[in-house]
Amino acid sequence: MAFAPNRENPTWGFAKLCRHGRVNAVREAIRNGEDVNCTEHENPHMEHTKECYKNGKTGFLWALEYDDDDNNAIIEMLMKYHGTDINQFGRSIDGGPRIDDTPLHKACCLGNLMAITLLTTDPRLTTLNTKNSQGNSPIMAGIKDAHNVLHWKKQSFEIYNHDDADQEQKKRYKQEYEDMKSRIEKMVMIMSSVNGIDLDTVDGSGRSLLDVARGQEGATNITKMLRNAKKKQTQMLELELKIEGNRNEVAMQEEQLAMMQLRHEREERDAREKLDKVKQKLNDAEVQLGKLKIPIESGTENTAPECPVCLEEMSPPKKIFQCPNGHFICEFCKSRVNICTSCRMRWTGRATGMEQFLRKIYNVE
Repeated sequence: MAFAPNRENPTWGFAKLCRHGRVNAVREAIRNGEDVNCTEHENPHMEHTKECYKNGKTGFLWALEYDDDDNNAIIEMLMKYHGTDINQFGRSIDGGPRIDDTPLHKACCLGNLMAITLLTTDPRLTTLNTKNSQGNSPIMAGIKDAHNVLHWKKQSFEIYNHDDADQEQKKRYKQEYEDMKSRIEKMVMIMSSVNGIDLDTVDGSGRSLLDVARGQEGATNITKMLRNAKKKQTQMLELELKIEGNRNEVAMQEEQLAMMQLRHEREERDAREKLDKVKQKLNDAEVQLGKLKIPIESGTENTAPECPVCLEEMSPPKKIFQCPNGHFICEFCKSRVNICTSCRMRWTGRATGMEQFLRKIYNVE
């Protein structure tokens, strides 16, 4: 969107409003949809402004230059606004070099804890480990810059370290030193605990974070925090690898279990099919057996042979006689008929075998 002048400062661009902490004007510009990522030299209303005030810093970078209530309010507004590029370097002017630091570099160097927290917890951040032209990542730049600031503040209160010095001034400088020292330590603590922070980074001279921290003011606490953070990071990495290994093992076991279940289901299905076939064969055999089977019970009434003369059954206790050819006749009819009615042969005697067989069938003693 083209530059839109605001009512409060009609000739000021967005970057300059942020540089001077004009909270209401910045809010109005955001509400009007002004390009929040433009730089001060891109403002057409800046043509009459002194060249020393024209540079490639965005409004966000300017707001991070100062740690006061107004600028922090502007930082919060810009962080909440979806159109703010929180990773943008400053732009070069007329082909010159770019502004060297990202917003996170600025926040770390100034020790702006609120800005650091907002930036490192924002999912849009992609410059957590980005290096500037000196090869410094944001945390590296913050530690180096802190050394210069702490050294200067320490010299300031040491100047008043004599009896006739202004004790109030000395006390104020010392308090500023302690406050800055505490702020830098908190910066290191926040940055070193961010997920994905590269604690093995080196600067353009090949020095590590610990190498740089050892030569700084207040190095003891900072190096201790860095060692603890590195130890924790290593432990977390080992734990993540272990968890990943366990996940892979669980996935493998689940896959094996699924295969076993599938194989079991297939085997169970095959077994059921075989069982059904066997049952069908058994049923068919029983049906065939039933067709071939002659029940003994159904033939017990007509088991005894009939006498060919009187046509009565010769069941026990009747005596049975037979001819040489095995034809039977009852005792009563034999006394009236001398020869066999079938083969005309004379009767030879008792058919004791048949009598015994019939006694067993009829269960007669």
